[in-house]
Amino acid sequence: MERRIRKERVLSKIVRSPLSYLALLILLAIFSYSAINTYNKSKIAKEKTRQVEEELRKLKEQELGLSESINDMNTPFGVEKSLREKFGIIKQGEESIIIIDPPENVSESNIQEEQKAGIFGFLKSMF
Repeated sequence: MERRIRKERVLSKIVRSPLSYLALLILLAIFSYSAINTYNKSKIAKEKTRQVEEELRKLKEQELGLSESINDMNTPFGVEKSLREKFGIIKQGEESIIIIDPPENVSESNIQEEQKAGIFGFLKSMF
């Protein structure tokens, strides 16, 4: 019985010693660091997964558009539409209208002033 009590006291001294507390504290720090590191890697993996899913969605939309374009090109109307849009081809008897943007150096105020000046302003600008 005495032997058992001595063993328990020795064991109690070892468990309650500052060295054992330090060892437990080091183990806690290692496990905490590992858990935080795993959490950060999980966040990065979720973000990459979200980016890949977004890219996949865009590629599927692009594929759908391209397949519709291919289906349109299989019809005579689709071929004609494509030729008109890309090359400006017109049928015989049709007229083509090209709309251009106004030059950048001409402001709206200059155009309004010319319109207000009337015929005298036009003749004055000629000379």
